[in-house]
Amino acid sequence: MDTKVAHWRKHLDRYEPYRQTNRLLEVASGQGFLLKAAVEAGWQATGNDISPRVAERARELSDAPFLVGPIESIELEHAAYDIVVLNNVLEHLESPRTVLQQLTAALRPAGVMYLQTLSGQSLSMWAQRGNWYYFHPAHLYVPNLYSMQQYFQHAHLKPMSMTTHGYRSGSTDKLYQRSWTRRRTDKILANFASATRLGHRVEYLLQHVPATT
Repeated sequence: MDTKVAHWRKHLDRYEPYRQTNRLLEVASGQGFLLKAAVEAGWQATGNDISPRVAERARELSDAPFLVGPIESIELEHAAYDIVVLNNVLEHLESPRTVLQQLTAALRPAGVMYLQTLSGQSLSMWAQRGNWYYFHPAHLYVPNLYSMQQYFQHAHLKPMSMTTHGYRSGSTDKLYQRSWTRRRTDKILANFASATRLGHRVEYLLQHVPATT
């Protein structure tokens, strides 16, 4: 647990220049490691999860307040947050474009959003085609980089940085049967995929730039 909290504490350092309201929102907070790191760093952090049970466990760990329920059904304060974190969530949403617009409205002008999701332009997907590990029922949406640009434009989000990482061979039923050689090969391919922006996960740092009238 300490290792995971320390990882997120280091991640949060990048947001220090954006502190104004001192408020942070994490969507689908899971076990609450990022929230705990944020609270320890002095952020007024708020979590979210669809499951009351998961939210309660994360609340106990982090001591952060929670908004329980699907993020689409929660009315968020307008322009309230410096930071919104959306980590491996977008692929699970039925209406990702609508949610992005909703979350951007909750960001103050010039606030930032950290977004990580799957990439439909990944080397591992091209190598495995219809048998790609990440094509399973829990993932409703696998965007490509062009579609993400369109979504950001409509939500008034300006990409400040974009990186990709990850390569994993094997289908869902064979993922954990990879040999040492296969795992080593996957690691080499992951380095290549990251260098060429073909990793299976894409990370964005986005800034809210409201439309001018």
